[in-house]
Amino acid sequence: DEAASDKAAFIAAAIGAAQSIQDMGGAEQGDKTMVDATIPFAEALNAASEQTLAQAWSTAADAAQAAADDTANFAAKKGRARTHGGKSVGTPDPGAISFAMLMRTIADNLG
Repeated sequence: DEAASDKAAFIAAAIGAAQSIQDMGGAEQGDKTMVDATIPFAEALNAASEQTLAQAWSTAADAAQAAADDTANFAAKKGRARTHGGKSVGTPDPGAISFAMLMRTIADNLG
């Protein structure tokens, strides 16, 4: 079915984009960068791929937001905030938060 094929292609592209961000930037989860939200987003999107696209994207956006919020709990190791080290604890990573906000906006407009 063409709609299922389109959905699968859209999900595969989003997962590939998340992986590309990690590959190009070299950051890992726990470095307090955008990757801390992109990887959980991609994993949740993949796990929810049997749902409708809107439902799967919403589930993944929730995962990205939770992961972005969690970046407040650890020090930055990479990215612009790395120079702040321990001083960055208590503040979530702006890139992760921005990514989560963008994914939520897309989710809200898919349904």
